[in-house]
Amino acid sequence: MNEAELTAFLARPLTAVVSTIGKDGTPRAAPVWFLYEGGRVLIWSDTGRGWVRNLARRPQVAIAIAEHEPPFAAAVLRGTAVVQSDRPDAAAVIRRLTEKYIPAPEVDTYIARFAALTTIVDVAITTARSWDRGY
Repeated sequence: MNEAELTAFLARPLTAVVSTIGKDGTPRAAPVWFLYEGGRVLIWSDTGRGWVRNLARRPQVAIAIAEHEPPFAAAVLRGTAVVQSDRPDAAAVIRRLTEKYIPAPEVDTYIARFAALTTIVDVAITTARSWDRGY
């Protein structure tokens, strides 16, 4: 995919799988919702989650996003994460991310259910590989 195609693909409400390295050195994977904006992946979470703690300790990350229907397009992104518990625009990021996945009339209720979650994981993408059809 070219950059415009990749951006359009990543704008879809697909689940991403974030891969980190655990404290014991073994790989870990977690499914997440995400935003892709300006070459960055933004994820709403909590500092207590294992994958977030892993990134706070070791910020290198791989993220896979794939279709589950033909033509099975996918992207694998690599980058460096920053865990942000005090991001000034966190509420705006959380709203945009939720609007990507939740029907508009339900967004406020959904955000309110998770009001205690205020952490944004910001991943600066260094490598992106993508394809518009599976093998």
